[in-house]
Amino acid sequence: MRPTVRKLRARPTRAVPTVALLSALTLVSACSSAEPPQRLAPSDGFTVDVVPGLTYAETDGQALSADVCLPREATGTRPALLVLHSGGFTSGSRDDDATRALCEWGAREGYVGVAIDYRLAPQHIYPAQVDDVQNAVTWLREPAQVGRFKLDPARIGALGSSAGAVLALTAGARGEGARDEGSRLAAVVSLSGVADLRSSALALGDPSPEAQQLVSTYLGCTDLQNCPAGEEASAITEVDPTDPAMMLVNGTDELVPAEQAEEMDKKLGEVGIAHQLILVPGDRHGVPLMTSDVRVDAAEFLKEHL
Repeated sequence: MRPTVRKLRARPTRAVPTVALLSALTLVSACSSAEPPQRLAPSDGFTVDVVPGLTYAETDGQALSADVCLPREATGTRPALLVLHSGGFTSGSRDDDATRALCEWGAREGYVGVAIDYRLAPQHIYPAQVDDVQNAVTWLREPAQVGRFKLDPARIGALGSSAGAVLALTAGARGEGARDEGSRLAAVVSLSGVADLRSSALALGDPSPEAQQLVSTYLGCTDLQNCPAGEEASAITEVDPTDPAMMLVNGTDELVPAEQAEEMDKKLGEVGIAHQLILVPGDRHGVPLMTSDVRVDAAEFLKEHL
């Protein structure tokens, strides 16, 4: 195991003003409140090339696909940013408007954006979805993808929204050791991610019955009060000092209680992992949390850690 060097960000938690987004559509799903179309990036002539429908894995007779977003003007090798869609674990896709917006935002920031599909509940339950994320990371490190997309296999991060944020956190905390090989991630950005799926976490804030049902379906349980899978599926229980830097973004009054992000942030600090917590006032959830200020913070965070 190669040694890892970490630098804790001394940046304090702060509230971000609610600023109008500048580009891309938001997804309306079981895990997201309805909002009008919004944008994530200005229309300044920057061109993003999208390579759609690439198969990154075949599991249980199902082909799993990825869309790759490439910055046309970029030169040299680039880090990769895996983009994980929302949808309450039961819906959503790699090519919905919100996920494509995140993928293209990543490309604009100089990354190889890679939006993927993953298996959905209730037909597939944990750990299928996390396995899919890890298979996508391994696929990206194959010589064929490294050469075709000019990506740096040592620098692969993940950006997830809502259910996708849960998967990003869990995949980031899985395993230990070097973050530049196998299925390991080098950085994680979570938009409304739940890090603690144990029954004890029901005391964190006031999780809605809707949110509890979505998590139960993901874990294959009928009742979160009696769901052993919640322990293993919780990123907060898997954290170790070799895990990637993590940025946690949450609304102060949204579907996912802010206490979830605060507890995970506390755990990361205790273990000594680079971390940043941003609480956005209001009920924004998932992609709508990417205000102009948050986009700047996310870009800086990824630049430092990826």
